[in-house]
Amino acid sequence: MPIHVRTDLTAMTEDVFKEVAFAVTGEVFDIHNRFGNLFGERVYKCELAKKCRWLGFPQIDVEVPVEVTFESFRKEYFLDLLVCGSALFELKAEAALT
Repeated sequence: MPIHVRTDLTAMTEDVFKEVAFAVTGEVFDIHNRFGNLFGERVYKCELAKKCRWLGFPQIDVEVPVEVTFESFRKEYFLDLLVCGSALFELKAEAALT
């Protein structure tokens, strides 16, 4: 099943990924503690992208298009946040996850 991402992806070592994930996850919790669950996903996504830029990450991509195809099937999805061309974050703005 071909998957086409419309941006350049780069390799990242496991150690670097852990550092990026730790930093971004910390910002996610900070944003949630400040905003609560009052807003839609887009507000949190924009704020997290801004915080990631403030942290100094060189590349922050928001809503990266991904096309999945198989025979006659074709569907486009969007990755919420791609940090440094490698670390993917999918955000959810729900009162509770089940």
